[in-house]
Amino acid sequence: PLPIWLVGDYLASGELQEVLPGHSGGEMPISALWPKSRQLLPKIRYVVDTLVQAAEDGALD
Repeated sequence: PLPIWLVGDYLASGELQEVLPGHSGGEMPISALWPKSRQLLPKIRYVVDTLVQAAEDGALD
């Protein structure tokens, strides 16, 4: 299952369609770890920033 905060716009526009309504994958923890001495690749930085913003907005609750 994909989180609604990630695919909600696509569901609303009809680009994606829910195939098992009412079924949930349950809660899954999210962790992001990396060495402080290394700079993140831009793609990884984007994912981390997106997850942080979603958590701050309450979308992961």
